[in-house]
Amino acid sequence: MNDKKTAIFFLKYVFNPTIIYFIYFIIVVVFGLTKKHAFLLYAMTLPWLFVLLLFFYLPFLTFLFRISEMNLTTKINHVLEHGTIYFLKVCHGNKCRIGGLSFDNGFRIYGDIKSQQDIKDAFRKLTSYLGQGHSAAVLSKYCGSNTHILGGVSFILLTITLLMFAFLDLEVFTVFWISLANTIFYFLLRYPIGKYFQKKYVMDFDFTEPRILSIDKVEKKGVWERNPVYFVKTAYKN
Repeated sequence: MNDKKTAIFFLKYVFNPTIIYFIYFIIVVVFGLTKKHAFLLYAMTLPWLFVLLLFFYLPFLTFLFRISEMNLTTKINHVLEHGTIYFLKVCHGNKCRIGGLSFDNGFRIYGDIKSQQDIKDAFRKLTSYLGQGHSAAVLSKYCGSNTHILGGVSFILLTITLLMFAFLDLEVFTVFWISLANTIFYFLLRYPIGKYFQKKYVMDFDFTEPRILSIDKVEKKGVWERNPVYFVKTAYKN
């Protein structure tokens, strides 16, 4: 298995927040239903389960460290990157595969991009959109930050549930309804929480007059990028 296939496998299956949620969910529910009969067994195995969960949630913990180091200019370029991708997809359809990564002096953008002019046109539409005071379209559930946030939401919800099952003497019926409520909360709140977190912690909209200084075709880096790849150098007032 080459590096690209390995990375895709880990992202899709090992570090997929929904798959991890259901693995942890099954552990929590089984514990809640069998605690009275197998408490000693769970007391012995739970520390090892937490080590396993720590591995699963490692991307979320790494993400928390990364956003603590994220500077203002990178957050602004994160807005410009997202917005440019959004308007490229408006032009070419949501099925086109386009990704990006923000830096303090601009952003990389790659995938199904026909020309540099496409980037300029999308950026122009974005500046008009932002100039009207809008921001919703820039927040994307497909952003990598959103994936990590979903992992954090699932960990918090399920850990609270696990502690409730561990310290409260609950009937089977109550365990069932608490587990169901947990699942409903996760699937209803995951994207709203993710978008709120994006806007508040990994983006900054306090700028005006964004513009492109240059667009350069660059070499592909890493396993995720797809040719063609461009680096868009930006400037703005804040």
